[in-house]
Amino acid sequence: MNKSKKECVLIGAGIVNLITAYYLNKSGVKVMVKDRSSDPLTNVSERQGATFGGENARMFTFTEADNYNEKSHDIYRNMSDIIQNTIYNDGWRVVNEMRNTETEWLYYFQGVSPSDAVKFSDDIYDINIKSGMMWSEMMYEEPDLFESSNVRKDIVRIYSDRKDFVAAKKLHQKIGSFIKELDFDSLIDDYGYLKTAINQNHLGGAMICNGFTLQIHDFCVNLIKLLEERGVEFQWLQEFQGFEKSDCGKITGLKINEKVTRPKYSVLSLGAYSGDLYNQMDSENKVHGILGIWLSVPNVYGVKNSLKIHKDGHVGEDTNVTVVEESNAKRLVFGSGYGYVGSVKYDECTIDDLKPLYDSLLETVKIYFPEAYELAHLDGSLYEGWKYCIRPFTPTGLGIYEVQDTEDGGIVILTGGHNTGGFTQAPLIAKSVLDTLNNESTSMERTFHPIRGISSIVESV
Repeated sequence: MNKSKKECVLIGAGIVNLITAYYLNKSGVKVMVKDRSSDPLTNVSERQGATFGGENARMFTFTEADNYNEKSHDIYRNMSDIIQNTIYNDGWRVVNEMRNTETEWLYYFQGVSPSDAVKFSDDIYDINIKSGMMWSEMMYEEPDLFESSNVRKDIVRIYSDRKDFVAAKKLHQKIGSFIKELDFDSLIDDYGYLKTAINQNHLGGAMICNGFTLQIHDFCVNLIKLLEERGVEFQWLQEFQGFEKSDCGKITGLKINEKVTRPKYSVLSLGAYSGDLYNQMDSENKVHGILGIWLSVPNVYGVKNSLKIHKDGHVGEDTNVTVVEESNAKRLVFGSGYGYVGSVKYDECTIDDLKPLYDSLLETVKIYFPEAYELAHLDGSLYEGWKYCIRPFTPTGLGIYEVQDTEDGGIVILTGGHNTGGFTQAPLIAKSVLDTLNNESTSMERTFHPIRGISSIVESV
């Protein structure tokens, strides 16, 4: 008699859970995915979360999921006061007032010790590198999925300050992502669009590093179709509202659309919108929202490689520039900005709230792509189609990976909070989920344990 298949319910249909669904399905697990949004195959809105809510662009590098807790970082300045200052005062804060939940999160953010911060960064690089190997394997196994998503390999990394470039080059050589440095002569010959930035002393150094970009909306739509063909069931407009628990505090069910469902195995990846849904768990108040913005200009230069630009200025310090080719346009899509919105269940921001972020990003476009900026400014397209998304952040820079036993012997797994690195880290998260469901140990339970680095802060009070 054949052993029955494991069945697992995934709550949330962002990139992390979609990749988790792919690996679980591939391993013979029967998978159902539920999400509170409408079907992205027919309706996409910025209210759908970071994966579908932002622009059609995503980047993998070894240094995604930046850890801003390092007090003596060679590239990023001390960020300990960044949340307290508003986006109008060289900070990240968008939320008008700091409630108790935000004050607590900020306390944890500022309390990470220098030694822990360095260790956490090393762990993040290690996870990214291992996940990158899995992305490469998936590209080999599913070529059609990636060919239709405009994959662009090798990232041109640009630094406005020479000192930052030297430090970054040293880091990328250390972690194995460095390919080659680009001197100014080769930049002008091969990347002529940077000539103005060079002449105006806005370019301190450049290099090519391992990485890739793809069109995330196209990729995820095609991945959903592929998963449905392989037997994964998707249910939309299904809102997770919390856990049902026994008198002794054990999970007995999931509340979805006012009804209780009792799957034996479930994985929750709620993005930035967990709010108070994880109360009385280790992940309680660990995931807050950091807003990022998007705009695009026409690719008048024929740029082939996507870029990452690092320049001084907190709200727009790092900018991803993704080469996007769609049926009606060839664009350069810019993603940047940091706007702290705190503990949220729903997106309540408006474009008008974010003018300092857009001003910073517009400055970047004007400096490094002046002809495209001018063209888009003249025809008005520069100010059309501005988008944003709210990304899940933790105070430690680490993601969360929490495992809870249910009363009936099942398992609930919480994942998320990847600090702009959800796409990069998704395959290794998926592998860890599969290991947990198979009762195999995974280092993710320790590395991304939600109180790692926080318990010592609490004990010191």
